[in-house]
Amino acid sequence: MSDQQDLYTSGAAIEWRDGHLKRENDRAHYHAGTVHDEHVARALSVRDEFHDPDRWEHPELAPGQSKNLEENRRILKMEGTETFTGAFEAGDMSTLKHFFGDPDQRADISGIKSMERFKSLILSGPAPIIYIYAPPGAGKTNLGAFLSQLWKNDQPSDALLGSNIKTLEETDEWVDEEGRVRDGWLASYGEVDEWLKQDGDVLAGNPVPKLFLWDEVSSAGSGVGEQGYTMRTKMGPLLFKIRKYGGCIIIIGHDPKSVAPLVREMATIIHKEDLKTATIYESINSSGKPVGQIGKPIEGIPATDYRYNDKEPTSWSWSDSRTDEGIEQDVLEAVAMWTIVQGRERDDPVAWRDLAKSTPWDYSTCNRRYKRYQEDGKYAEDVQRVSHAIA
Repeated sequence: MSDQQDLYTSGAAIEWRDGHLKRENDRAHYHAGTVHDEHVARALSVRDEFHDPDRWEHPELAPGQSKNLEENRRILKMEGTETFTGAFEAGDMSTLKHFFGDPDQRADISGIKSMERFKSLILSGPAPIIYIYAPPGAGKTNLGAFLSQLWKNDQPSDALLGSNIKTLEETDEWVDEEGRVRDGWLASYGEVDEWLKQDGDVLAGNPVPKLFLWDEVSSAGSGVGEQGYTMRTKMGPLLFKIRKYGGCIIIIGHDPKSVAPLVREMATIIHKEDLKTATIYESINSSGKPVGQIGKPIEGIPATDYRYNDKEPTSWSWSDSRTDEGIEQDVLEAVAMWTIVQGRERDDPVAWRDLAKSTPWDYSTCNRRYKRYQEDGKYAEDVQRVSHAIA
């Protein structure tokens, strides 16, 4: 093999290891080729295989992947320094090429530049809300990551991408209220709440741009039963919080019926029909059907070059481990009242029993609270607060 071929192979190897090539890396850990000490390499491999944030006492402080543990980063830097120095002194160009890779060999995603319709969705207005739904295997997570990529490419350098997809490589580090550097894996309402409040003064009008990519398929419920009820009643308040702090959100789901009324009303709806086709709608009606098709279906959706394990079961919790509580009661009730008012004052009013499924109350309580809203103006401030935040 010629010297040029050696360099090509070395560059391709690092791009493959880091997930930049079309063929998936399913057999080498992140430190392969950098750490030459077999005992250190073995220890890092064991850590990587058995890293489980859910077993931490405070899971919200755990990075999604072991390579983002502070001690692992230090070890990698120390071992990498020795490997790099040895290669430099020996004139080992193949090993040196391993360190900086070969971006020219990365998978071609040139289609990203031609997706003007998707750009108009994710870049329209200060805080877009998008709901993507599709059956299993239709590529909805890829589309969510692709839209996140479009958004990030158009933002200033300090913009933050967070997600509950643990293996998503392109999420951004941020500093929490205790001054700790955290990775962008956000697996609970409490973490998202704290993430939203950091890095920027919302009242002064200069918050750091933030996008939360939320894949709720395997963790937040099936849309029926207790899990479905929790999803419908708490998804709205989460959306309210994100809009309140100027954030953007992409929600990935499995059907149009299991989402909160606030999402149905405010989000742009994307039905991912198969791997390469998607149809865009204005909203979802009270029967759970997408309405107001926008343009023709989009064909030929390219793959994102954002890296994640598409076999990963995502996790999500509605709790806040800092306080043993979840969404603030006043936020939950304000969004529920907004839901009642919107549902009853539309041209085709939603039945009380159906409305109650998206609130913390039974249908008679919903009816009673709406009468007080109409007759006495009670709860009007709550409804206005939500309307203002999502406007």
